[in-house]
Amino acid sequence: MAESIIVGRDREISRLADALDQVAEGRGSIWYVTGEPGIGKSRLAEELGHLARARGMRAFWGRCWEAGGAPAYWPWVQILRAVLRTADPGRVDAHSEPLAQILPELGQTGPTPLPSDLGPDQARFQLMDAISGVIADAAQRLPLVLVLEDLHAADVSTVLLLEFLAATVRHQPLLILGTFREAELATAPAGPQLIRAAQEGNRLALDRLSKEDVAAFVKATDETADSSFVAALHRTTDGHPLFLVELARLWRTRGSSGSVDRVSVPRSVRTAIRERLTRVSPECVQTLQCGAIVGREFDVGLLQACFQDEEAKYVAACQEATDAAILVETAPQRYRFVHFLIRELVYEGIEEPRRADAHARLARILEDRTRDGELRWSEVAHHLAAAGRCREAADAYRNAGAQALQQLAFEEAVQAHREALRASETAGSLDPEIHAELLLELAHAQTRAGEVILGKQTSLAAAEVARNLTNPELLARAALEHGAALIYAKVDPELVALLQEALDALDPHDSVLRARVMARLAAAQQPAVDPAGPMQLAREAIAMARRLGERETLLDTLRNGGSAMVDVGDLEERIGLDREHATLAEELGNRVEALRGNLRSTMDYLELGRLDDAFRTMRACERIAEQLDHPAYRWRSVAMHALRAIWEGDFEAAEQLVEEARVLGERGRDPNAGVVHAMQKARLLQLRGDFDAQLPLLKKLDGHWGDTDLGRTSASVIIGAEHVLARRVTIGLHGFDRDAVHEVLRLGDHTFQLSVARLAIAARDRELAEHLYRSLLLTQDHLVTGGMLYMTLEGPTRWGLASLARFLGREGEARDHYEHALETTRRTGGRPVHALISHDYAELLAESDAPADRRRASTLAQEAQTTARELRMRALEADATLLLTRLQGQVEEHHPPPANTNNLSMHQVGDAWVVRYGTAEFHLKNVRGVRLLAALVAEPGREFHVLDLSEGPKAQGAPVDRGDAGELLDEEARRQYKARVFELKAELAEAEEWNDPARAERSRRELALIEQELSKAVGIGGRPRRSGSAAERARVNVQRRIRDAIRRIEGHHAGLAKHLDRAIRTGTYCAYEP
Repeated sequence: MAESIIVGRDREISRLADALDQVAEGRGSIWYVTGEPGIGKSRLAEELGHLARARGMRAFWGRCWEAGGAPAYWPWVQILRAVLRTADPGRVDAHSEPLAQILPELGQTGPTPLPSDLGPDQARFQLMDAISGVIADAAQRLPLVLVLEDLHAADVSTVLLLEFLAATVRHQPLLILGTFREAELATAPAGPQLIRAAQEGNRLALDRLSKEDVAAFVKATDETADSSFVAALHRTTDGHPLFLVELARLWRTRGSSGSVDRVSVPRSVRTAIRERLTRVSPECVQTLQCGAIVGREFDVGLLQACFQDEEAKYVAACQEATDAAILVETAPQRYRFVHFLIRELVYEGIEEPRRADAHARLARILEDRTRDGELRWSEVAHHLAAAGRCREAADAYRNAGAQALQQLAFEEAVQAHREALRASETAGSLDPEIHAELLLELAHAQTRAGEVILGKQTSLAAAEVARNLTNPELLARAALEHGAALIYAKVDPELVALLQEALDALDPHDSVLRARVMARLAAAQQPAVDPAGPMQLAREAIAMARRLGERETLLDTLRNGGSAMVDVGDLEERIGLDREHATLAEELGNRVEALRGNLRSTMDYLELGRLDDAFRTMRACERIAEQLDHPAYRWRSVAMHALRAIWEGDFEAAEQLVEEARVLGERGRDPNAGVVHAMQKARLLQLRGDFDAQLPLLKKLDGHWGDTDLGRTSASVIIGAEHVLARRVTIGLHGFDRDAVHEVLRLGDHTFQLSVARLAIAARDRELAEHLYRSLLLTQDHLVTGGMLYMTLEGPTRWGLASLARFLGREGEARDHYEHALETTRRTGGRPVHALISHDYAELLAESDAPADRRRASTLAQEAQTTARELRMRALEADATLLLTRLQGQVEEHHPPPANTNNLSMHQVGDAWVVRYGTAEFHLKNVRGVRLLAALVAEPGREFHVLDLSEGPKAQGAPVDRGDAGELLDEEARRQYKARVFELKAELAEAEEWNDPARAERSRRELALIEQELSKAVGIGGRPRRSGSAAERARVNVQRRIRDAIRRIEGHHAGLAKHLDRAIRTGTYCAYEP
């Protein structure tokens, strides 16, 4: 037959054959065949199937439903059912629970309910991972070819699953081929997703056939055709394969001999198809029309149930259509139109009244089947809408939306609820309460689909309807939907106002809605300037839920109410709520909330210093995260282990764990993971003394607390304190605002107090230090943590108290606090922090004239040095060594400023500079670089801004030109750079995970280039550098001139030049740090 011939596709067939050879070797690939309708995409896919089977492989098909109303994942459902028929039952059972979301036959009593303990993204990941697992298992048993046809008609979930599988296909004996019509992507349901997916695969774009291809086709069908006929056929069809096949078939049925002057050629392929339809019987046409109502594929049983004619009549008519190459039989008594154009033309030939009646009949039959357990609500809705039954269609679309959520097809749920709203509005006289319900259902679907902003807008529309109805319950539900996404540490004023309005409108008596609104409002108000109010509201909500005896409501209030108390509530109270939260969640089978409760418990036990209890709940977190088996949950458990490794000084393990948590967090798309990674990595680098690598990581904190004065101050406190720890005191105190810091302290968040203490001491602010000292005494036996936001363990509160007492001149109290702090770190195994405290305490004791104190100081400094050397804490080792040297009488201390340990001096005599270093003395010419170097050497430890250095003495009291020519990179450029960095990091992680060194190296090179450009254009705290700024020009010039001066010194004294290379720090701020 003409349609079985394939010509003009040798190149494409050769490439696919090579791909199959690679599949046989375990190296899979994904392919996309594109082209206009009728160009031969399906025929090429069939040829791939023949080639695969000839190699002993299996090939399975999944076809998208172009007529509308197909369930989500429809082509994958077809493929999975075929795969499962040959799969290992034991392996299928391992995945049956998530697979039952789309394959109800795998469930014991119908579709498995949506996993309530998983977030939407996590539940869908679990489903896709299960599907991937089943397919991978089948491919390992026998190489597989999967064909997905007509992807332009696919739903979003289908294409997302295709992308998910594409990520691992290269390492499996699996080839996936998809076909789609490129011209229809602009209006396709999953157009953007398909465009993105196709960019990652191999593309075969099919062209029309050449004259030589047409000649080959004609020769294969009739060797008697002459060259003039071939030329006319090519000219008429322009090499379009479907048109060519239709004309060949028409030519054959007319009995033409192959001469061009003996065949009348139709003007288009549609005309040719219509002519062919006239050649079958009226009974056949009527059956085809019934089938076209169903869609491109149908079964005889459905036609008989719907249109109530004899089965034999339908079977005979379908056989006639099959013989005429209008239908193809895909299974016993199941048929498919050979091409979508044929189905389309048959459908267009049905008169409108008969068409609407047929759709209505079909909807009733499908609805009955749906109630029997088949997943068909989307088809029911489609047929009711086509029948013009808008009100019934709206109800069906609502059911379809709920069903799509059940199947984790969130985008399809959004579309179904939009259609429900549209159908209801078309029906007219829409009841306001129903309107509000429809809006809430749509908002819920949008939030679960990740369209959080749209979900908020839709819930606000529902709230407006509820206001007009004066319906407090609807208003409360709208407010809760508006706040469905819980974002830590950010206050949304619009959400707070809506929740407060809903609470005020609700009946004051106990109710589930009131308890839930109270708890959510409490969480939404934090962080508050005065946290007492939200915490009290949270307590009342939890108490109300307990009185109601409604366990799900209690769990909800513990989650939200507990969020209002994290880091700020009474610690013992928090732990009690944490344990209740975790225990209740376990009892209710809600693993996500059980994980949340145990994570909160772990951080609170750490703060109490009860590390044994913390490690016990940490193990519970690990167990639950393994059960959930999703990166969005596993990264937190890994980050907990990283926290412990850093605390105990196992830095090598900590590095691996911090990186593992980052990769998992990015895969799980949790925005908090980036901040935790930055803070844990920064803590690790800070302990090791690698300050230059540590400080850039703090940029992650910018904006994380929200774009408010409180949020900006909170971030600046943490960033400033980290700069102080990194010996960048001037930068750390830049923008220090005592009043703003007091606002942060009013939060009652203990995670800030140690940072504020460091800033107060660096700023020599006695008033702030006194205030902090009194405050820290209340929690003196606790440890300071970074809370759930940062997941770090800083050290004992007593350490901060000792530092403050020392600054305030209370030496006795400082000694007591140091002793207790050392005991705490010794008991809890915090070796790095124990070494740091030992050094600080040794410094205090070294100031004493008592021999016993100096001996204890030497012992502590020696312990600090030994631990620092073992753990490679470079800065601490240097500090401890210097302190030991001083204690042994080898060096005179000058404090402050830092010691000039080599007696280096520089004095100007006329036009020369006299340099003395130890016993050496030499002269240097009076040039700019030498003068700059002398200014730094004269005041060891002092930081000079480059503008002060470059202007010199004449600038004293004079205004300095700080003008510029604008930012080096505008906001859009920075945004694009940052987006590309995120993509590259994900690609690098994936490449390393898949052991793809070439791709990993490409990603690293591009990352390095981007980071180089960004470092030029972005300064401390992520602030943009400006082109041609005075500071930037001065920085470059000062650095160049100082380096020139050091090179001049090298000609006289190589040892001094080496010392200065190490001790001179240049940049925006310069200093001599011997």
